[in-house]
Amino acid sequence: MKGVVPGNVTLTSDALMTQFGFSRPAVAEMRRQVVAERGWVPGTDLENHVALLLSRFRQRPEQQYRVGKYRLDFAWPQIKVALEADGWYHRSPEGAAKDRRRDSWLRAQGWLIFRIDDEHGSDVLEEQVMRVSRFVRQEAS
Repeated sequence: MKGVVPGNVTLTSDALMTQFGFSRPAVAEMRRQVVAERGWVPGTDLENHVALLLSRFRQRPEQQYRVGKYRLDFAWPQIKVALEADGWYHRSPEGAAKDRRRDSWLRAQGWLIFRIDDEHGSDVLEEQVMRVSRFVRQEAS
C-alpha cells in the first residue's frame, strides 16, 4: 500500500473507507506505515493518529517515555507534560481506576497529564491535540 496516499495529502479515515472503499484495518496499516516513514515509533492506531496530528502541529515529543514504572505515550520531559492517547480500555471501570492511580503518582512527581481519546470522532481528536500543542508551545517559550 506504500504510495497510495502522497505525504502532502490528508484524507480522513472516514473518507478512505467510504469514498475509496478501504477497510478499517487497511486504513490503520496505511497510518502505521506513514508514521514509521516519518520517523515515529508505530503504536496503536490511536497513538499513530495522534503522532500524525502532532506532526501537523509541529510537535515532536518523546514517545513511550519512562517515568518511574510508567511509560507515557507522548512526553515533553523538559516541561513535564504528558499526552496519553486513551482507547476503549481506559473508558472501562478497571482502566479508569488504573489511570487515576497512575495520574496521581505522576502529578506527585510534578507531571501534568493530558488524556485524549477518539470517542467523539476525528474532528474532536484533532481539536484536543491542537489544544495540547498550543499549551506545550506556551510552556516551552
